[in-house]
Amino acid sequence: MNMDEVSPRMEMSRRMMLRGAAAGGLVLLVGGTGWLGGGRMPPLLSARRTMMGTTVTILIAHEPRAAAEEAVREAFSAMEAAAGSLTRFDGGSDVGRVNASPGRRVAVGHGTGRIMRDSLALARASDGAFDPTLDRLVELWGFHSRTRPSRIPNDATLTPWRKSPGYRGLEIAQDGRNTTLLLNAPHLGIDLGGIAKGFAVDRAVERLRSHGVDHALVEAGGDLYALGGRPDGRPWDIGIRHPRRAGSLLKVLQVREEGVATSGDYENHFMADGRRYAHMLDPHTGRPARHHQSLTVRAQTAALADGLATAGSVTAPEGLSRLLKRLDGRAWLAITREGLEISG
Repeated sequence: MNMDEVSPRMEMSRRMMLRGAAAGGLVLLVGGTGWLGGGRMPPLLSARRTMMGTTVTILIAHEPRAAAEEAVREAFSAMEAAAGSLTRFDGGSDVGRVNASPGRRVAVGHGTGRIMRDSLALARASDGAFDPTLDRLVELWGFHSRTRPSRIPNDATLTPWRKSPGYRGLEIAQDGRNTTLLLNAPHLGIDLGGIAKGFAVDRAVERLRSHGVDHALVEAGGDLYALGGRPDGRPWDIGIRHPRRAGSLLKVLQVREEGVATSGDYENHFMADGRRYAHMLDPHTGRPARHHQSLTVRAQTAALADGLATAGSVTAPEGLSRLLKRLDGRAWLAITREGLEISG
């Protein structure tokens, strides 16, 4: 790590903290003007790196400084290792190799096997609202390259996807310590965009804990985990971006020891014939869902919050509470397509 990226501050402005996390787009970190309360507090270190197509921010309060810097380096390394295995854009990654070998079993690393087991469990529990096998469909809609497709996919184009088994066509096998994945149906490819950032955040938090860190925030493009609370005993303040009012916050959450993730239709979308097509694809229809402008979910881990925000985004408002409660979402806040605020 370039040590210029780590800057200790006993006092940090709200503007700086907003700017530091806003690059990810979905969740903003809202800070006060410094630690409140009596006693000396550890300096707040802030470090940022670009990975997984977004800006990753780690805020940490830990002493001595050398130990804090080492913990941050290790946390970033853990995230980079996870991202390197899970990206679909690298043919040599675990996911890239599986996608390039349909019909064949491919050995993958321990971390990949771990997130794939969690992903398939979430797919089954959500009745397919979360599906980690939509890579080809996402590519068809142009969301991998963030470019509008030359032609909006029609029913004839989408029929093969609707007839595919989806996540049921992905098999995972465990033989001792070895994990293999098999795509055994056409039109399928692994895309973990709906959970990978949360998973990487959790890996960073695990690494920070192993270094004895008790107070930290790790955020990656709208997915975050609040490790402990602030050193003064208060929870971390997390601001949720308003989906339609640039620069405005929808709500400020007080968070400690849990993950938070936001999925919104404003981050990766295109307009055609006056209609917004967002990257949140409904596995049951093959089309972008139009139920919510944004959905924020709180859960035990960042990966679970990420996956639930993905599944909830393609779920109609009337079924959202039932789905998230069944899947252990702790709390949620949604803005519907019509602009109504609903929560649970």
